[in-house]
Amino acid sequence: MLSLWTHSQIFDKIEMKKFTKKHKQKISKAIVKKWQNLEYRKRMAKARKGWIETKEHRENISKGLKGKKHSNKHKENISKAGRQENNSNWKGGISFEPYSIEFNNQLKEEIRQRDNCQCRFCGIKENGRAFCPHHIDYNKKNNNKKNFLLLCNSCNAKANFQREKWQFCFEILQELNGSVA
Repeated sequence: MLSLWTHSQIFDKIEMKKFTKKHKQKISKAIVKKWQNLEYRKRMAKARKGWIETKEHRENISKGLKGKKHSNKHKENISKAGRQENNSNWKGGISFEPYSIEFNNQLKEEIRQRDNCQCRFCGIKENGRAFCPHHIDYNKKNNNKKNFLLLCNSCNAKANFQREKWQFCFEILQELNGSVA
């Protein structure tokens, strides 16, 4: 599994260039080799568990936020600034487009079973709440099983930002895992 830390390291250096298939394979092999090291996986899991580690740190954050009040006008302006066309992630309303009829509960369950009810990016297992089958190419109409990864809610939410980078990362991950269609 790739961690978010590895993801940012890769893409800070890549800057969304187009790569040949041979170069993609070279990157993939390097990532696989790194993640085969148990110590590396443990270190990445520990680093990802949360940045607030001490009680003192949490108290300092809490003190800094106490007493902060915004006027109703300011709250309204903040709300308007993040809506639709004003939002930097606005893609012309594509999130309102419907999924195709083939994207049903049966397909979702097949993807969950194929991926062992485990997030394919961070590696955590489902625990009471079903994870989301994620379209790698972000096309709601493409319901080919090879176009899906099972993602936890956290990873799925993060994948909606910088979509081109995530799509590239998921394509590499899919090649590494050799997903069964």
